[in-house]
Amino acid sequence: MHNSTTCHLTRNYGAGSDTLVESDLSNNFQVVYQYFNGRRVARTLTNNEVDLYIDDALGNTRRLSTLNGDDQSDFYPFGGERAYSNGNPTHYKFTGKERDSESGLDNFGLRYMTSSMGRFMSPDSIANDWELANPQTWNRYAYARNNPLIYVDPDGAAVELICTGGNSDQCAAQRQAALETLQDAVGNKQAAGSLYINEVKDGDNTRYFVGIKGDVGDFEKLSGGAKDLGELVGAKQVVEFGVTDKELPGNGAGQGAYTYKPGEIGNANPRVLVNPQAVANDDAKFQTIPMLRWKFGEGILHDLTTGIAAWHEFGHAWKMWQNINAAGNGVIPGARGIDPALNTASEALRWENRMRQEVYGPLGPNNAPRIQH
Repeated sequence: MHNSTTCHLTRNYGAGSDTLVESDLSNNFQVVYQYFNGRRVARTLTNNEVDLYIDDALGNTRRLSTLNGDDQSDFYPFGGERAYSNGNPTHYKFTGKERDSESGLDNFGLRYMTSSMGRFMSPDSIANDWELANPQTWNRYAYARNNPLIYVDPDGAAVELICTGGNSDQCAAQRQAALETLQDAVGNKQAAGSLYINEVKDGDNTRYFVGIKGDVGDFEKLSGGAKDLGELVGAKQVVEFGVTDKELPGNGAGQGAYTYKPGEIGNANPRVLVNPQAVANDDAKFQTIPMLRWKFGEGILHDLTTGIAAWHEFGHAWKMWQNINAAGNGVIPGARGIDPALNTASEALRWENRMRQEVYGPLGPNNAPRIQH
């Protein structure tokens, strides 16, 4: 992307993106950024000077240590800056988001926020972070539930629990089965106990989403599975998730789990469907058919659980949304017609192997990784 003076080359971190390189409009590199554990830690300038970023607990850039002196700032709760010194200032400020020098707005990925008013410039979807019992969630322009000393707004996906057919009791049972699949997958009782079904009124309809009790950041620290699910729930796009005892429709027929791109079977968003019995049948094939065993590396091949199958499909859904965002924002040249299902297999393998490691321990001789889709 670019403004009037600077072009940005980005790469994806989860559902959002961070700037790797900045250049001028003549495509001359100006700044290269370095990251550790998903956070910006340093930048290198054209003269090979390396500057260090020092953040606080909320991700605010409190100090940029440079050869010309330190750029030091404090921030008011909603992002207003109190600059103490300006040795070589940075435009990554409140919670580490880029502040546009022309408008003063902070780029949160899917929306812009104005720190002078402490509000977003456009409303959030009703599907995200809305609770009838919490009035702070009613204002769709509000930042972090109007409590920015505790919460931050992520770059922003909600996981919607769907019904694949039946009466109200059968639909409730399907949603509960889907929730229990996620609870089993996150790895420990505390993480499982933090998940609940969040009912959201959307006009005359009621929608059901995966809710996380307490702070999402604390939840994500409980296990690798909790971290993956927290990131999926915490982004701003919806992934539909269902567990069924019927054969999967369309291209998923005969499979234990499948991810449908938007509109493929009448779905509005990427949809993940899992049939536990069919997953067990798939596992038996992997274990007994030599032509399927080659999909895994050397080592002991453990059971394909329903949770592992779901995580594999969440990887597909994650990459689908990256493709959709790239197409909608024109990030990739010519990407407005990009197929959401394009090149999602490698991400699915990454998600599956993270869950295999979560369930069975380190990948290797005692836990064969999946290496082919």
